[in-house]
Amino acid sequence: MNIIVKNNKFASYLLVTIILLVCCSDASKVNILHGTWFGEDEQFIIIITFQSDSKCNLSLSDKKSGSNQIIEGRYYLDYNKKPIPLTIKNIPQLNNALHTILEFVEDDYIRISYFSSHLKLRPIAFLKGNSITLMKANNNINGKDNSNELF
Repeated sequence: MNIIVKNNKFASYLLVTIILLVCCSDASKVNILHGTWFGEDEQFIIIITFQSDSKCNLSLSDKKSGSNQIIEGRYYLDYNKKPIPLTIKNIPQLNNALHTILEFVEDDYIRISYFSSHLKLRPIAFLKGNSITLMKANNNINGKDNSNELF
């Protein structure tokens, strides 16, 4: 009887621990990432779409020259690390992968660091001037849907 009570206590603690880990980890944000995100800095307008099949599209528009570059590839994330490493591979437009980090600021905002073409040069922290905050499209801000206003 004592063994059963101890096993039930252990099972209860284990269940609570698992629930806390799942609820408090960024892995629960996998589906939140799916969709289109946009933002801008002094030089670029950035629009990135993360699809549920791990494909993504990245559009970089240079404000000064007016040029636009669209990059397509497959994205890989490791939610077990902080900040979350993001790699885009299999990019037909480039001969290399792109590496960066991201973090969820809120459910509708992410911060993403500038991309590196070398894995070893991927940023490991967000520093002043090396990142941009992106807002999720289809945000309902002030009662207004912004999905048609991506710049």
